[in-house]
Amino acid sequence: MPLRPSKRRGERGGCWQDDKAAIEPFTITGVASACAPISTELDCIATDKGEKCIVTSYGNGICTADEADAADRAYTQALNAKGEFSTLGETAAARANERAGAAFRDMVVRIRRGDRLAASPSPGGCT
Repeated sequence: MPLRPSKRRGERGGCWQDDKAAIEPFTITGVASACAPISTELDCIATDKGEKCIVTSYGNGICTADEADAADRAYTQALNAKGEFSTLGETAAARANERAGAAFRDMVVRIRRGDRLAASPSPGGCT
């Protein structure tokens, strides 16, 4: 159940600042994925019906699941552009990592600029 992010990307706390303030009175347990390039953060709140978790951050100024998917997709496509990453030798893997990092940073710039992103299926990463 993701909260709707505000559009305050440039401020401290970014696009999730208003939502984090709204849940501040509750006892919150934080959870995060350990994935590259997107590490989704969740805040979990105990309710009378059990624990409910909500997305409160994708990091890097990314505010929505669609933006996170686009950044993840750019990274994954660049990582595997010269062959499946897991099969690459050391030098090729280092180049693939550099390429993927650059593609991700490029996409984050586009997202922050407000470019319209084309919808496409998620690459199956952590987003």
